[in-house]
Parts: sequence; C-alpha cells; structure tokens
Amino acid sequence: MPTLILEFPNGRKKEYLVTGEKVGLGRKPDNAIHIPDSYVSGRHAEFQRTADGGYELVDLGSHNGTEVNGKRAQRSPLRDGDRISFGVVEGRFRTADPAPATPPTSAVPGAPRTGPQTAPMSPAAMLGPTQRIRPMTLTPVPLQPPGAEAGPSTQQLKAARDELAATRKDVDTAKAELETVRKETEEARAQMERTVAEAKTLTEALEASRKAQGELAAQAAAATAEAQTARAEAATARAEAEAARSEAETARADAEKARLDAESHRKGIQTEEQRLTGLRQSTETLQRQEQSLTERLQILHRQQFLLERRLRESSPSLQEESTSSS
Repeated sequence: MPTLILEFPNGRKKEYLVTGEKVGLGRKPDNAIHIPDSYVSGRHAEFQRTADGGYELVDLGSHNGTEVNGKRAQRSPLRDGDRISFGVVEGRFRTADPAPATPPTSAVPGAPRTGPQTAPMSPAAMLGPTQRIRPMTLTPVPLQPPGAEAGPSTQQLKAARDELAATRKDVDTAKAELETVRKETEEARAQMERTVAEAKTLTEALEASRKAQGELAAQAAAATAEAQTARAEAATARAEAEAARSEAETARADAEKARLDAESHRKGIQTEEQRLTGLRQSTETLQRQEQSLTERLQILHRQQFLLERRLRESSPSLQEESTSSS
C-alpha cells in the first residue's frame, strides 16, 4: 500500500498511509496528513491518484516549496523510493513494503542449514524508530516535542522557527496597519478634493461679487459726474458718493484678501474649515456692504431727483425776477 515516511528535524519518524483519490498534506489539522511544522504551509501539497493507479505529488502554492529527489517540483509523478521534502521535513514515498531480508546461511558453502532460522525483518524494524499508523485510520500520531537529547542544534532550530513565526505575525500586523493608513489617506484625499471644489465655488462667487461692485462703482461715478453741476446739496451728494466709492474699494480689498485666504486654505488641510468659515463670513459682509451701497445709491438718486426738481421749480421764479428788474 502506498506509504509516506517522514523524518522530522528532531530525528522522529512517522509513517502515513496514502489512500483515496486525493490526500491533502499541510500544517492545518484538517489535512489527511497533518505536519505541525512552521516551515510547512497550511495547504502545502496534495497526493493525487493517476489513471494507472499510481500517485503524483502536486504543490498547492506553498511558501517554502516541495522538492522531489532534490528538485523543486510543482507536479511530479511518484515512484517507489522517491525522496520528498516539504520545507525542512524530509521523507520517502513507498509504493510497497520492502522485500524480506535473506535468511543467514552457514559459514561453509554448501553446508546444510542448522539451528533456528532468523525470521524476516518487518518494514517497521527496517525503518528504525518509526510510528506506524493503523490501517483503518488516516489520523497521524501527534508530533511529540523533542527531548533533551535533541541537542543544541534542535533548540536553535526551534528558536529560529519561533522567531520566523513572530516575524510573520509582525509582517501581518504591518500589512494591516498599512491598509488602514491607505484607507485614511484616501479619505483625506477625498476630503481635500471636496474642500478644493468648495473653495473654487466660493472664489467664483467672490469674482461675481467683484464684478457687481465694479458696476456699482461705475454707477456711483456717473452719479457724481451728474451731481457736479448741483449746488450745495449736490456737493453733499458728491461727498456721499465719494464715501460710497471708498467703501466699495474697501469691499474689493476685503474680497481680494478673502481670495488670498482661499488660496492659502488649499495648502493646509487642518485649517481648511476655519478659513472657509472666514471666507463665508467675508462674503456675508460683502453682501451686507453691497446692500448698504445699493441703499446709499438709491438715496443719492432720490436726492439728485429732488435737487433737479427744485432747480426746475426755482428756474421760473428767477426768470420772473430778472424780467421785473429789467
């Protein structure tokens, strides 16, 4: 019957029966052939029955690989006596038990055999200190820890395995941390893109406000030009218009400052919300100033209209006075 005989680094040997269409081998306990060794992958390899009734060994993408007769193999047919390595665990594949040993003969050629005959050696006796699994089960005997006779080299190997396991655990932890950092970076990038879009929208609103302020300033200049021919009330109206223009310039300066604040806001993610709040407050202030300027211009228009009406009303009286005096 096909058999896999493994020899572990601590010198122990184990024998596993290979039966069935597929026989899994690996570090996980649910494998038919359970090898509790850190150099063996959880799903390391698999014995698969071939059409001729034999077996071939298939590596399942293990980390440390599978070797057959000293060569790395992904899929390899097996023959009796093939040497197989799984990481640091080595063994042999047997398709049948070895032939019985030849009985001893007399020292003299041709002499008859006398005395009790030596019984043939069993395969277990030929293999040395092995643990044979009963034919009715596929569960291997648990691997016992090496004793004190294992020597310093085995202890060093165990320490190296423990260190490798700790290193793999650290690598897994680092991968998890890297994934978390990547997610946080993507969230921060998305937040920054949203903030830049909001700042762009606010900048466009500020630009529209500046254009409106320019139109208001032009209207104020036209009103001032028309009020230059007025009398004392026209001079007062002109002063108010100049004050309104000055306020409009101040509003433009505030708007420019707000735009610069918005540009600075893109460079720092931590202060973006505070600067956006400042820009919104500046926009509200500009809107209030714009509304105030509009109201003042309306007052100017009303004053100019009253002044012109007074001038029209006073013109007939002046003509009558000039006619009577002449």
